[in-house]
Amino acid sequence: MFERIGTQIVRLRWVILTLCLLLAIPAAYGAAHTRVNYDLFSYMPADLPAMQGQRILDDHFRMNGSVVVLLQKTPDWRVLALKDRIAHVPNVSKVTWSDSLADLTVPKSFWPQALVDQFYAKDGSTLLQISLTTPPGDPRTNATISHIRALLDGGAEVTGEPAILADLQSLLQKQLPLYLVTAGGLLLVLLLAVMPSFLLPFLFLLAMGVGVVINLGIPYFTGGSLSYITQAIAAALQLGVSMDFSIFLIMRYLEERDHFPFHEAMAKAIGRTAQAVLASAATAIAGFLAMSAMNIGLGRDIGITMARGVAISVLLALTLLPSLILLCDGAVEKLRHRPLIPQLDGLGRLVMRHPWTLIGILVLLVVPAAIGNANNQVDTNVNHMMPQKIASIQALDAVTSRFGLADASYIVIGHTLAPNREQALVDAVKDVAGVSDVVGYATLADPTVPVSFVPQAVRDQFIDGQTRYYMVTTQADASSDQGQQTLAHVQQVVSRFGPGVYLSGQAVLENDLSKMISGDQRRVDLYSIVGIAAIIGVAFLSFSIPVLLVAVIELAVFLNLGLSFFLGQSVPFVASLALGAIQLGSTINYALLLTSRYREERATRPPREAIAAATARSAQAIIASGLSLCLALVGIWVLSDIPILSQLTQMIARGALLSMTIILCLLPAVLYKLTPVIERTTLHWGRSQKAEGNVPVGVGNPPASFPG
Repeated sequence: MFERIGTQIVRLRWVILTLCLLLAIPAAYGAAHTRVNYDLFSYMPADLPAMQGQRILDDHFRMNGSVVVLLQKTPDWRVLALKDRIAHVPNVSKVTWSDSLADLTVPKSFWPQALVDQFYAKDGSTLLQISLTTPPGDPRTNATISHIRALLDGGAEVTGEPAILADLQSLLQKQLPLYLVTAGGLLLVLLLAVMPSFLLPFLFLLAMGVGVVINLGIPYFTGGSLSYITQAIAAALQLGVSMDFSIFLIMRYLEERDHFPFHEAMAKAIGRTAQAVLASAATAIAGFLAMSAMNIGLGRDIGITMARGVAISVLLALTLLPSLILLCDGAVEKLRHRPLIPQLDGLGRLVMRHPWTLIGILVLLVVPAAIGNANNQVDTNVNHMMPQKIASIQALDAVTSRFGLADASYIVIGHTLAPNREQALVDAVKDVAGVSDVVGYATLADPTVPVSFVPQAVRDQFIDGQTRYYMVTTQADASSDQGQQTLAHVQQVVSRFGPGVYLSGQAVLENDLSKMISGDQRRVDLYSIVGIAAIIGVAFLSFSIPVLLVAVIELAVFLNLGLSFFLGQSVPFVASLALGAIQLGSTINYALLLTSRYREERATRPPREAIAAATARSAQAIIASGLSLCLALVGIWVLSDIPILSQLTQMIARGALLSMTIILCLLPAVLYKLTPVIERTTLHWGRSQKAEGNVPVGVGNPPASFPG
C-alpha cells in the first residue's frame, strides 16, 4: 500500500512543490504576525480564586496595565511638571502621585503614614503610578513606554508589567533570529557529516523549514496565540525532532538509487520507510499531546504546537522532501561523498563484554538520580526567569528595595461589604504575623463616612462601584517560605469574609502554581508513558518491550532532573512539568531503532552476536539523532539572555545526550539478558523479515551510509 502511495507522490511531485509554496507564503505572514503572549500567569486555570481576583483588578483598576516610574530625589515641582507631560502621552489614562490623594501644601507629617509610605522612600525617591488604556504586550503600549522613557531625565527608571513585557518582547525579537540561524547552522554541519551528499542537508533544511513556517503560522489564521516560550523553542525543537524522519527516507532512497532509476527508487524508499516513519512520529506526537493534560494552560500551548509540528514535519518528509530530492537528483548524485562520521563496528562488541557490569551501572544510577530529584528546588518565581539585564527588571529591583511593591498582594472585594465588616477585615489582616502594612480605602478614609464625602482621587484609586481592593505587604519576601506562610494565614482570614472576597497578586499566583505542579507532572508523565507504551506494544506486538524501553528513557529523564541538583541549579517550573513528556517522546525512537535492529539480527544470529551487531549498526543513526536534537537547542541554551529559555533548552539538550548514551551503552545489555522474557512475551520475535518496511518501528534495515 505504502509503495503505491509513494508512486503517486513521485507522479505528483510538481503539484506537491507548488502546493507547499502556496501554503508557505501566507504561513510566513501568519508566523510573523501571530500574537505572542508574554504573561505566563494568563495560563493559570480561570476558576482559581486568585485568578478571579486578578481579573477584577485588571477589569476595574487596570492593574495589569500599571506602569511605575521611580524618580530619584526630585523636587515636588519637577515631579508635578513631569506628571503633567506624561498625562498627555497617548494611551495614558491616569497618572497618580501623592498630590492625587493629599494636599502638597500640608506638611507630610500630617499625612497618613500609609500614604507617605506608598509614594516616598526613606532615601528621598518617589513613585509615579501610571494607568494605560491599552493592554501589556500591545504594540501601542510598547510605543507608550518608549514615549514615557523619552520624557525622563537620567536616573529615572520605569517598571511594571507593561514595561517588563515591552523589554522582554524587544529582547526576544532581537535574539530569535540568532536562535534559528544557530540551530540551522549546527544542524547543517551535522548533516554534512552524516549524509552522503553535500546537497541533501540543504534540501532537508528547506523542507523542514517550510514545516516550521506552516506550524507557526497556523495560530494566526485560527485566531490563536503562542506563549513566548513556545515561539522561542518550537522551531528549533521541531527541526531537531523531525531529523529522524528525514534521515530514514533519505538513506533508504540512496540505497535504492544504486539499483533503480530515481523515480522508482524514490517510490520504493517511501513505501519501505513510511510505516516506520509514521510509527516513530506517533510516539513523539503522543509525548507532546500528553502535555495537554496539564491544568496549567502553558502545557497545552507547547504540547499542541509541537504535536502539530511533528505531524506537519512527517507529512512533508514523505511528500515535499522526496519532491525536492527528485527535482535535484542529478546534483545530489554529483555531490555524493563518504560520510564523515566513522563506522562504529567495535561498539557492539565493547558493550557486550561485561553485560552484568553495565546492568549494575544502570541500577546504581538510580541512587544519585533519586537523591537529586528528592532535593531539587522547583522555581515558580517568574521574576527569576526574566532577563536580569533589561532596564525594567533592574528598575523593579530598585522599586522593591525601596517600597516593597513587587511583593505586594491584594485583597479584592468584589461586592458590597458592610463598612464595619470591611474594617474588621483590614484589622484582622493587619494582625497577621509577618504583615507589614495594609493600604486601601479604609486606611486612607473613614469607611463609615459616606463615599460621596471622600476625595475623588481616593475613590478612583481604590473603589470602582461596589468593587474595591487593599494592598498587603509582607515583612519577608513573599516568595520565601516565611512570606508564603504569612500569605497562607492572610488567606485564612480573607476566606472568613465569604465568597466574593479574594486574595490575589503575583506571590499568591506563584503559590497556587507550586501547589499544582506535582499533580500536573504526575498526570503528564502517566499519559505520556501509557500513550507511548501502547504505540510500542502495538508496533512490536509485545508486552515486555514497551516496559523495557520506556523504563530506560524514564531513567534518563530521572537522571536529567536529578543532575540539576548536583549542578547547583534550580528547575524552572516549565521544565519540571514538560521535560518528561518532551524527552520521552523525542528520544524513545533511539531505543526503538536499536530494538528493531536487534529483532532483525536475532532471526539469523544467536542473542550475543545479534545484540552486538544491532548496536554497531544502529550507533551512527542514534548518535546523529541525539546530536541533532541537542545541536538544534544549544544555540538557545548558550545565547539566550532569558533564563527560563536557557534553562529549559539546556535540560532538553542534556536529556537527548543522556538518552543517547544510556541507549547505546546500557540498553544492549538489558535486551541481551532479558531475551528469554522478550521472546515469551512478544509475537513472532526473531522471525525472518524482508526489507519491505515490515520492521515495527525505526530503521530495521540500516540506511546506505550505516554499517550493514
